[in-house]
Amino acid sequence: MLKAVVGTYTDNGSKGIYSLKVNQNDGSFSFLETVQVDNPSYLILNEKDTRVYAVSEMHNENAALVALEFEKEAGNFKLINSHLTHGMKDLS
Repeated sequence: MLKAVVGTYTDNGSKGIYSLKVNQNDGSFSFLETVQVDNPSYLILNEKDTRVYAVSEMHNENAALVALEFEKEAGNFKLINSHLTHGMKDLS
């Protein structure tokens, strides 16, 4: 089975980052785990697929970079660290 990590905007009730199990034969998928991260719009995994790095895209002081440990077989997440980036500044 193929595993996938998906980031979602959270303004309309979504939780944030999801791990999925994907059936490559019929395209169906099932949810494995969810981790609450506000608007994780950009995601990247390291080479070994053991870490997920996400940008929490907020236009306020809560914007952050988030690092998660990812257990690929089970699809589990564990927060390693997060760092506030303080959102977008008014450049005008």
